[in-house]
Amino acid sequence: MGAGRHNKRTDGNKPARTLPDNSLSTQEKNELAFPVLSDVGNKIGRKFGIVFKLSKGLLDLYRTFGHALEDANGASGKAELPVPATFLIDGNGTIRLAHVDVDYTRRLDPDDVIAALRELNGVEASRTNHETAK
Repeated sequence: MGAGRHNKRTDGNKPARTLPDNSLSTQEKNELAFPVLSDVGNKIGRKFGIVFKLSKGLLDLYRTFGHALEDANGASGKAELPVPATFLIDGNGTIRLAHVDVDYTRRLDPDDVIAALRELNGVEASRTNHETAK
């Protein structure tokens, strides 16, 4: 990790495509200071329109590399994956930031997410203060 960065990640909830037991391992293994959520069966991913089906050939290839998707995702998610995506959703359910890219190597920079969270927190705090002043 770069200078000034902490080993523990504290940038918010992280939905995972793995089963709940595997999510706990992810949380512990990465020393995350927030819960890792599970999207069993890709139900949420499907609602966001980011789930795609894998071909039989690709599923077989995953298995040859020791990555049987049903082991991580359960029977309901064994033939599909979500497109890598980051959504920042405010307390009213409004999407404030969305990044979706089919190229899994191009992810939203964590610093950009943190900056957006700070900005949203400032907006939320001022809104709350404004409503309280009434």
